[in-house]
Amino acid sequence: MDVPIVGDAKNILIELLEQLKKSADTSEWLKHVEGLKKNTLYVIKIPAKIKPQYVIEQIWEATQGEAIITTEVGQNQMWGGAVV
Repeated sequence: MDVPIVGDAKNILIELLEQLKKSADTSEWLKHVEGLKKNTLYVIKIPAKIKPQYVIEQIWEATQGEAIITTEVGQNQMWGGAVV
């Protein structure tokens, strides 16, 4: 469901944060995450140096071209554009 919000960004964000504080009980989620940390072995093999182009390519392949990759100005625009 989409709900349009119109107003001064500062005031809107303050009100949204107040509403989140009232309704956001994350205790169950945090327990779940702690359980994962305790019971899951993470082994990540990363080469000594990893090129940004490779990371973008892997994201592209893992999402079968459905990833939306954004960049800022600079060389990384070239890396992102090379994949599509």
